[in-house]
Amino acid sequence: MDVTAVINDSEISRFQYLIFSLCIMIMMCDGFDTQALAYVAPSIAAEWKLSPGIFGPVFAAVLLGSMVGAFAFGYLADRFGRKRTLVLCIILFGALNIGSAYATSIQSFTLLRFLCGIGLGGAIPNVMALVSEYAPARKRATLVAWCGFSLGAVLGGLISVPLISHFGWKSVFIVGGILPLCLAPIVVFALPESIKFLILVRGKGAEVISVLRKLTPGR
Repeated sequence: MDVTAVINDSEISRFQYLIFSLCIMIMMCDGFDTQALAYVAPSIAAEWKLSPGIFGPVFAAVLLGSMVGAFAFGYLADRFGRKRTLVLCIILFGALNIGSAYATSIQSFTLLRFLCGIGLGGAIPNVMALVSEYAPARKRATLVAWCGFSLGAVLGGLISVPLISHFGWKSVFIVGGILPLCLAPIVVFALPESIKFLILVRGKGAEVISVLRKLTPGR
């Protein structure tokens, strides 16, 4: 069975819209958490009596962690599945985002942001791969481009102002961590595994057919 041809020749189903919606929400959380430091840096600097320039290495730590995570979790996804790896990434950056709120020094804060960046970076290629795989060719470029990362960063900037003013800078990291942790169980039960992984690595034909029936209910 040519799975790609089946997806390309069918109308986009409700199940596919569910997949894309979940992927967009994951990327919105990713965008929010990646940019979280930019929202709170002035408040942290004032509370810890630090110069703004000291946050340069912290920003770099997040980006370095993202690079490491993209390579590491991309490799792990090829071996253990994209869904499992993606859930691990979501839990990782959600928990470490909350942990960042309780850092007691700039050194521990930098380490936590680096580790959080690993989860953030690992989620991106796996989301992109799942969207590309389940999207028909005629819509693939649009769906991959509109992944939600930028939207999450923008919304994070909007809600961080009232959060900081009412609850302090720690609330931005706590909210940014709770959201993906709440999303993780939904991903576990609702998001399918990569079809290519099921065929090429696991050889689970019955599971592939079950997923295809959800993708093409009218066929």
